[in-house]
Amino acid sequence: MTNKRRQSGVASRARVQPAIETRIVAKWPDGPTFDPYQIDAVTGWHCADEGGSWDVQAIFDALRKRLVHSHCCGRLSSRTSAKEWHTIVFAPEKNLFIAIGQTYPEYSLLRVWADSPETAEAEFRKLRVKYFRERQRDDHPDKAEFYVLTIRMGEPLVRMVSVTPKLHTADELQLHYGEDFLAWHLHFLRELRTKSNGLAILQGVPGTGKTSYLRHLMCELRRSHRCYFFPITSYPLLTSPACVDFWLGEHEQYKDFEKIVVIEDAESLLLTRGPDNQEVLSNLLNLADGFLGDCLKLQVICTVNAPTDKLDPAIIRPGRLIASREFRRPSPLEAERIAEGRGIKLEPQESYSLAEIYNHNNSRERMSAGNRRVGFAAP
Repeated sequence: MTNKRRQSGVASRARVQPAIETRIVAKWPDGPTFDPYQIDAVTGWHCADEGGSWDVQAIFDALRKRLVHSHCCGRLSSRTSAKEWHTIVFAPEKNLFIAIGQTYPEYSLLRVWADSPETAEAEFRKLRVKYFRERQRDDHPDKAEFYVLTIRMGEPLVRMVSVTPKLHTADELQLHYGEDFLAWHLHFLRELRTKSNGLAILQGVPGTGKTSYLRHLMCELRRSHRCYFFPITSYPLLTSPACVDFWLGEHEQYKDFEKIVVIEDAESLLLTRGPDNQEVLSNLLNLADGFLGDCLKLQVICTVNAPTDKLDPAIIRPGRLIASREFRRPSPLEAERIAEGRGIKLEPQESYSLAEIYNHNNSRERMSAGNRRVGFAAP
């Protein structure tokens, strides 16, 4: 038999052999990736879950002997505490699994998987009564909290950050931002408290106090609003399908609070539409006052350094913005008033940023020591 015939015979036999299909399921199906293959992989399983403040250490201590899986973000050892794990799974009995995923110390997602919905629900309720801790909000007037959105393994999650204001009173707002600022601030508060969604723009060159104002705003709204912060690296969340599921979950879990999304240095999102930002800008506008915004009830506050006339016309069209404000550099007279209250001696110049005022004394010494401060840093 020639080589050609031998090869043909091998190919013919290969064609009639049954195909072998291999599927590897890396995680329980969830969210926008739920597809028929994943459904097939978990046929017969049922889940009850809730995210919040779970006493993970107490659950671990009670079910330690039933631990069947753990994923630690560092080095595993027999002494590793529960808080050091990213994921832990227990199998307390046949056809029953308890999975806990931790995103930050105050928040964990607990899921109960069982072979019937009744079993999953009953076990979940027992765990919730014993280990779920209803979180009490800190209502201190000089302290607020916001939530930084990040991405882990393609999924959005939040980390809580506490913040204290640098400006406390109405007089301080007027001193730092101008005589007309208090009236604008009160109007802005009314809009945020009466409208469920919308877009606001805070514009000004660096150092004019936009971030310090946001600190004050978060503290004033601490009882009625839940604030989220988008770092630059998390901008893709605005175009991710997982983002919609995330906001729906936040809305369901925190129904008593309005939601504010803060996006600093948002020029890359809001400048005149082009190939690089068209999709993310459209999604942002939809979140602010489109159909999606009506459903999710999100208020979006963007800070920008660029002049507002450089922004996309769709952003600043009448009726879209619930508020806008230019944060300007104080005049020499205004700067002197701020400096006098802080015991600061200013050198004459045409205008000052708040950062320049508060970092003025001994600035040369701090720069030479490699300790230059950037931004509005009130002592």
